[in-house]
Amino acid sequence: VVQDVTRESGDIILGWLTRIVIGFSLVGVVAFDGVSIGVAHVSAADDANTVARSASHAWFDTHQTDAAFQAAESTAAEHEETVVPASLTVAADGTVDVKIQRAATTLVVHHIHALRSWVTITAAGSGKYTDS
Repeated sequence: VVQDVTRESGDIILGWLTRIVIGFSLVGVVAFDGVSIGVAHVSAADDANTVARSASHAWFDTHQTDAAFQAAESTAAEHEETVVPASLTVAADGTVDVKIQRAATTLVVHHIHALRSWVTITAAGSGKYTDS
C-alpha cells in the first residue's frame, strides 16, 4: 500500500512538472518572437537613417540619383535589408529620404499566415551628409 501511494505522488509530480516545462517553453517562444520583432523595428529605423546618410554622401559626390540609390542598396545589404523600390528621394539641399525593409527572425510567427505580415518590417529614414 505504501508503494502505491509513493508511485501515485510521483506520477502527480511528473505530470505537473511536465505542464510547467511545456508552459515555460510556450512563453519562451512567444517572448522570443515578440522581442525579435521589436528589436527588428528599432534596428530598421536606425539603419534607415544610416542608409539615407550613405545615399546623401554619394549624391554629394556625384549629384546623381542613381549613384545615391546604389549606395543606399549597398548599405542596406550590409544590414540584410533592402531599399523599397521608388522610395528614395533627394531634396535640393541633399537630404535623402528612403524606406527600407527587413525580415525579423522568428520561430513561429513566420509560419502563421495571419501573422506573417508582422515579420516584414518597413522603416523610413532621412539623412543628410555633412562633411565632418
